[in-house]
Parts: sequence; C-alpha cells; structure tokens
Amino acid sequence: MQDPVSFVGKKLVHRAVGDRLNLQTGWKMMRDRGVSARYKLIAVGIGCVALAALLAVEFPVEIVVGGLVPILGFVGNFAVDGLEIVIAPLLIAIAVLPLLVPRQKVPVKMNRALPRNS
Repeated sequence: MQDPVSFVGKKLVHRAVGDRLNLQTGWKMMRDRGVSARYKLIAVGIGCVALAALLAVEFPVEIVVGGLVPILGFVGNFAVDGLEIVIAPLLIAIAVLPLLVPRQKVPVKMNRALPRNS
C-alpha cells in the first residue's frame, strides 16, 4: 500500500502540522507488529470520535445543500460521506498514534522519529 503522505506532498504536510504530527511515523507504527494493538485501537477510537464531531457540525450544512440541489446534492453528499467515513478515522489515527505510544514501547528503529516531549 502506498504511503499516505506521498499523494499529499511532504512540504504541504510539514507546513500544516509541523514536527508534532508525523504521518510517516504514524503509518509505520500502524503497520508494525511491535506496537501494541491497544494503542492502535485507542488511536482509531480517537479518529472515530473526531469524525463524529465533524459530522455533527457539518450535518446542518448538508441538509441545506441537499435541499437546494436535490439530485446532485444527495449523490455528492453520499459519495463524500462514504469516503469521509472510511478515510478520516484512519488518517486521524495515523496522525495521533506517535503521540499516544510511550517512547519505551516504541520499536527502536522508530524511536528517533518521535516528538521529543512524548
């Protein structure tokens, strides 16, 4: 599977989140068997809660757009929400995972890439 950062652009990601949220390290940690499944599930849970909050905020806007543009609004909303429900929790989990795992429990090969104050 392709690295999720490669299609976004490393410079854009670095400007947006800085050194704290390292998506490459999070992706490697998500795939590594040395990182406990407990931390991975917690990260995915945080992603799901963040997505639920986002959907609750954008729901009224979707109702208005769906009412103004009936057919196109419904189809577009269905497609975007489907992608959002699948991809957003995973991306949020990948971004949060390096901050969740204690440095002592991280495999040695990834220890350098973690933020210093974690």
